[in-house]
Amino acid sequence: MRRAKTFVSLWSSNRFKRIPVVGLQTRNSFKRIPVVGLQARNSFKRIPVVGLQTRNSFKRIPVVGLQTRNVLLALLVLFLAAACEKGDKPSGRDGYEILVGDTLITIPAEAVEFAGTAAAPNHFSWHAYMLREFQVASNPNIPREGSHYTGSLLEWKTQPWVVRQTFLVTPYVHDVTTATPELYYYMIGTYREQFGYGWVDTFDAEADLWDPSARPWLHPADSTLAPDNQGTLSFDGGLGDMLEYRAMWGMD
Repeated sequence: MRRAKTFVSLWSSNRFKRIPVVGLQTRNSFKRIPVVGLQARNSFKRIPVVGLQTRNSFKRIPVVGLQTRNVLLALLVLFLAAACEKGDKPSGRDGYEILVGDTLITIPAEAVEFAGTAAAPNHFSWHAYMLREFQVASNPNIPREGSHYTGSLLEWKTQPWVVRQTFLVTPYVHDVTTATPELYYYMIGTYREQFGYGWVDTFDAEADLWDPSARPWLHPADSTLAPDNQGTLSFDGGLGDMLEYRAMWGMD
C-alpha cells in the first residue's frame, strides 16, 4: 500500500490543491485532523478561535478586552485629566509665572507639588471639583439661559469647555480643564467661590466622588473648617489648604 503524503488543504474550484506540508489535511489523506485556529470545508464545523468569528463558526464568541462605552469614556477622562496642565512647559519642576495686570505672580515648584496635578492630585482634587460643577450644570431648578445638562457625570468630564460653559452659571466661569498650566495653578488658588470645592480638606475623604448625588462638603476632612452651605451655588465653607497653597506664591 502506497503511503499517503500530507498536504495543506486549500479550497479552490471544489478541489484541494496539493502542497506537501507535514501534519495538515489533504483530500485523499486524513479526513479529520484538528488544525488549531483554522476551519476547512468538510472538516470541523466548530473550531473555537479566540477573538474571531467565522461564517460557520460560533455566532457569539466573547473577546477579552472589548471596551464598553463607559470604559472608553473613563479612559478619555483620565487622558483629559492628564492633559489639563500640559502647556508650553512640560513640567512644573521650576514652577510657573503668570502676569496678572501689572503683577508678576510666581507659583513655585513646592506649590505645584502641594496642589498636585489633575491626574495625580495631592491637595487639590480635580474629580471633587468636577463633581460640583456637574451638580450645578445638571440641576434643573437653577435659572439659566438654556436647558440643564442631562448626561452622566462620566460624560460631563469628557466635555470641552465650549460645551460645559453653556450649562454653567456664575461663579463657574473659569475652565479647570485649561491646557495652560500656569493658568490652572493660578485659578485654583484664586477663585475660592468656584474652586474651593476641589481642596481636599473641604470635603469628606471617604466620599464617593463618582456619586452624582454626593454632598461631601457637608463633612470637611479638616473638622476645624466650617462646612459649605449647600443652599448656595458658591463655595462658602472654610479653607485651609487653599490658603496655605496661596501663601507659597511670590508677587512682584
